[in-house]
Amino acid sequence: MLFSENYLALHPIDDLTDSYPWIEIEKGESQYEKFGKVTYQFIPLQYLHEKITKPEPPPPPERAKKPVVREIIIHKPLYFVFEIVLNLDFRLMWNKKIKELRYDEGKINRVGTKHRCLFETGFADFETINNDFGPDKLVYGERIKNVPLAKETSVYYVLSEQNGGTKVRVEIHFIPFPVLGWIMKLFLVTRLSRGTEKLLTELKKLSEEQEMLPYEAAMTKA
Repeated sequence: MLFSENYLALHPIDDLTDSYPWIEIEKGESQYEKFGKVTYQFIPLQYLHEKITKPEPPPPPERAKKPVVREIIIHKPLYFVFEIVLNLDFRLMWNKKIKELRYDEGKINRVGTKHRCLFETGFADFETINNDFGPDKLVYGERIKNVPLAKETSVYYVLSEQNGGTKVRVEIHFIPFPVLGWIMKLFLVTRLSRGTEKLLTELKKLSEEQEMLPYEAAMTKA
């Protein structure tokens, strides 16, 4: 915490040290081209930092013991394909069932990011998640938030390098509630697995047709 000499001339710092014994005042100075030397005093906050306990990270989302799995090989570099999967700006280009995608275009897609997909017969809300699938893999996951009779429904895209290209493994994890949830599982998993095959085909087509990502094109023009 910095205090300029002008501030200290009007506000005695002794009032702070009397109230908070842990405070130690140190002096410093900085040199600026336009203003010359500026002197100041400051309070190191390391004491407070050491008092803060880091919260335990939340547990990863629950995964099914036997998820539905689909795979495809895309002849593009790993990070290139991962950017297309991660970047919501591309989503309508390879998920043809989505009629409208609502998301915050000004923010990077990261864990906790939410978006809504509108389909012909309704909508679904998604939240970006992650999970551990082992080393040397890039993982992008989405939790489907409004699935009836489901404790957890999530889809993971697990990407790994293979012979200069990219292996994309999609895992659909459905954790049902007892009894009626198992009936929903049969219907939903069958529907999602069929749709996933089409998604992967479109993702492969888009990735292999793209010469470069949009930001790469912008850098080239610059």
